[in-house]
Amino acid sequence: ADAKDFDDAVFAEPDPDPENPGGWHLVVAIADVAHYVKPGDALDVEALTRGNSIYLPDRCLPMLPERLSNGLCSLRPNEDRACLGVHMYIDKDGEKFRHEFFRGLMRSVARLTYAQ
Repeated sequence: ADAKDFDDAVFAEPDPDPENPGGWHLVVAIADVAHYVKPGDALDVEALTRGNSIYLPDRCLPMLPERLSNGLCSLRPNEDRACLGVHMYIDKDGEKFRHEFFRGLMRSVARLTYAQ
């Protein structure tokens, strides 16, 4: 609930495809950091040195500068953001019917917590 970076998003709706009756269309998206950080540039080298963000009880030590980790690479509601995602179509039995990966621009509509 106290997260400052929102790097993933989910969406679900009944699948409108008549070939998948009772199925679901799911979208899972993550922030596209590579849209802003190019291989070999200073940010990439520093991120490689850090490896990942570190979460402590009272603070976070981000892998990327705060402007990216909590800003441009954060899938905040009502803001367009670069993302990588996958459309997944699940049949009525919970089996994957098909999938399609994509790179795109998304606009989240809500910030939810796991408890919600």
